[in-house]
Amino acid sequence: MNVLIDMGNSRLKWATETNSVLEAGLPLTYGEYLQQQLTELWMKLEAPISIGIACVNSDDRLQIIQRLAASIWPDSKVKIITPKAQSYGLTIAYNKPEKLGVDRWLALLAAGHFFPRTDCCIVDCGTAVTIDLLNTEGLHLGGLIMPGFNLMKASLAQETTNLGLIDSHHAIGLANSTEAGIYNGTLLAIVGLIGHVMSKNPSFQLILTGGDAALVAEQLERSLTIQPNLVLQGLAVAINDKQNFHC
Repeated sequence: MNVLIDMGNSRLKWATETNSVLEAGLPLTYGEYLQQQLTELWMKLEAPISIGIACVNSDDRLQIIQRLAASIWPDSKVKIITPKAQSYGLTIAYNKPEKLGVDRWLALLAAGHFFPRTDCCIVDCGTAVTIDLLNTEGLHLGGLIMPGFNLMKASLAQETTNLGLIDSHHAIGLANSTEAGIYNGTLLAIVGLIGHVMSKNPSFQLILTGGDAALVAEQLERSLTIQPNLVLQGLAVAINDKQNFHC
């Protein structure tokens, strides 16, 4: 058994992986009770062979999680996963592979593993929205980044005098209130970017992941697949060293 840890910008997601079967644990938000919550959850598990960690959060938080995992499972091997220019059958477009977020790299890795015969458009609808294209040869064709749904709303609230943070849901369409206008405008900005990319690459399989994937998917009038644990699935591929995943 392996333990997989995805330290995103807003939440920590984790899972156990046994014989290629992934069992997701409870996602947790960062805060003063995180260590206590993880300790209670992880103490119930048997000691894993390996602990794979992917982190786009701060080094301080990474070190806290490393120390916690080592204290609970002192004999387990900890692997901090970082992007590579060319490995596991995947070649990324970035000249500096370390500048590609490890979450994006792992999502590409998972897409190549689970959809090896299909060109893929991978969209992570999280704190930021990232869009990456991957062809059947394992070549990353590049990507796009924009603020995520909640980040766009928070930016409007922070940088304007009279617009507050919008937490309510609204019917999609032309709005008759400021709250609905912000909700619809920010959500449809994401939908519009995805639609533009897919119009240029209509044969690509659209794969959505991230916390807002279901919300965004409701507005996309096209076939798609939601893979909520795509980064964790990529971690499983990397930690098991499945180098030749293209069949």
